[in-house]
Amino acid sequence: MKSPVEFVVGSYAALGLSTIDMRALGALRQMGQILFYPPNVAGWPPGSNWVTSEMLISRENFLAGLVNSPLMRQSTWMGQIPMRADGATKMLVDELLGGDASALSYAQLSQYLDGASKAALGGLSPENYETRVRGGAYLTMAMPAYQLA
Repeated sequence: MKSPVEFVVGSYAALGLSTIDMRALGALRQMGQILFYPPNVAGWPPGSNWVTSEMLISRENFLAGLVNSPLMRQSTWMGQIPMRADGATKMLVDELLGGDASALSYAQLSQYLDGASKAALGGLSPENYETRVRGGAYLTMAMPAYQLA
């Protein structure tokens, strides 16, 4: 399991963001890992100590805030995601998870990007591209594989 620092800093890097804003410090505080203030001289405990329901909610809240922030306009690769849902899904899963997604997760992400169950603007289009791609990035990073180191 990624430690909070690995998760937060890694999320900025995975999204192609070269700037880390103040949201990172607040997220780390919520996740219980305050930089330069370990609980003892041994430092922070590794692995499963970071798996709690509160921690997972904090991680999801951080990701939702990050992918919906103006900072995302600086992403080095998000604008290169294909306009087709299947291509967009493949790129998101490859870039953010190293291709590690179950067939069901892959299909559900593709359906989201293609506008399944949406009343308007079914497939990816210039009108909904940014919103759907940001949502797709969030959903990809919310998968269990992204939580692992």
